[in-house]
Amino acid sequence: MLEGNRYLFFLKTGIGVLLSAVFGLVLIKIIAVRYGPELLGEFGLYRQYLQVLTVLLTFGNGFALIEAVSKNKEKVIPIGSYLLYYLIAIAILSLLHVLIAPIVGGQIFDVEMARLVWVMPLTFVGLGLFHFVRSSLSGFLFSTPASLLQSLPFLIMSIMVFFMGDLPFVFMVAYLVSFLLCFIYALPKLQVSWKLRWQRDVLFEKTSVSTILTGIAGFVSLFVVKYYTKEVLGIEYNGYLEANWSLGAYSNLIVLNGLSLFYLPLLSKLEGAEQAQFMRQIFRLVGFASTLILLPLLLFHNLIFEILFSPEIAEYSHLFCYVAVAEIFRSYSWFFIFSFLSLSLKKRYIFIDLFCNSLFAIAALLMLNAKWQMQGVLLAYVLFQVVYFVANIVWFPVKKTIGYQHLGLAILNVIAFLALSHYIT
Repeated sequence: MLEGNRYLFFLKTGIGVLLSAVFGLVLIKIIAVRYGPELLGEFGLYRQYLQVLTVLLTFGNGFALIEAVSKNKEKVIPIGSYLLYYLIAIAILSLLHVLIAPIVGGQIFDVEMARLVWVMPLTFVGLGLFHFVRSSLSGFLFSTPASLLQSLPFLIMSIMVFFMGDLPFVFMVAYLVSFLLCFIYALPKLQVSWKLRWQRDVLFEKTSVSTILTGIAGFVSLFVVKYYTKEVLGIEYNGYLEANWSLGAYSNLIVLNGLSLFYLPLLSKLEGAEQAQFMRQIFRLVGFASTLILLPLLLFHNLIFEILFSPEIAEYSHLFCYVAVAEIFRSYSWFFIFSFLSLSLKKRYIFIDLFCNSLFAIAALLMLNAKWQMQGVLLAYVLFQVVYFVANIVWFPVKKTIGYQHLGLAILNVIAFLALSHYIT
């Protein structure tokens, strides 16, 4: 790809991601206004549960497939062989979920067990195949359509949840329809072999192991925290936390998904000095973009919460300062994560992720038990992101890639943001 086109390519990718953020926040707004913080809390818990399973269904949120496709040198890539991996994962998880439906329906969610037995396997089909097609497009550097298609589930959920609060049914229909639309679009675009034949890919399997382990650690730790918050404080407090977490996550989505849809596949194709130069460019861009997005949200958090959520939820807008600080650290950490994957430093990545996510879960549970309530959970989240950021710096080959000068500027940016957030609150 030509040097001058890289930032334009990133910008085009960001348009689709921006739509995902907008539709995601619209979905949160509808739930908060029509159903209140209780259903919003249930939504956050159910979505977190699906995110845990998505890691297994998609072999690490599709990162393994993106890398495998982008590095494949065959003239006609056998995409059908990768599809077999996904189909096997869908079948195994569907069978397991039928067996554990009594636990999930009776103890975790307020959903009838009989409905989960058939709703969840169909959700897995739509969820797994939707991510398969979208990751394939990204691996072929169709990042703009891949990011645009990512907004489909949020759009469909927003329309459906306006008329019904049946979350399992809404998620099922949204992902099945999204997969069908995504597949119709991608079929003429991808010049690949769809023949279902078993062909092992060692690179795909190795990357899958690392991304599944770390993805599971991240989503499970957050699921445990949300579930324990529900048990200790009540489901409505999960709703207040979900509003804060969602605003931070969706606002920074353009940076994080830009890294997965643009940075990872392109970095995998570069080598030597060109690769190091590209990493420095994106590292600078990550810090600038995250600060530019989060700073206005931090300055006007009261007004933004009143506009985006219900008056009841807006009373807890002061907690957003913790989320904003954590998101700055998270942006830089995700840069390191994708760099670890592309540079084949997966063992370091696995160790850092498992350790830090375990620390987050333990710290959050201790603070909840110490009566710190929601503030304690978010303090634990900030601590988690700070430790994660520091661990990445220690283990990452900074000198050979981004350079100490750019790292120093990033640290100054983080310190300035911390000082400003303290001053504002």
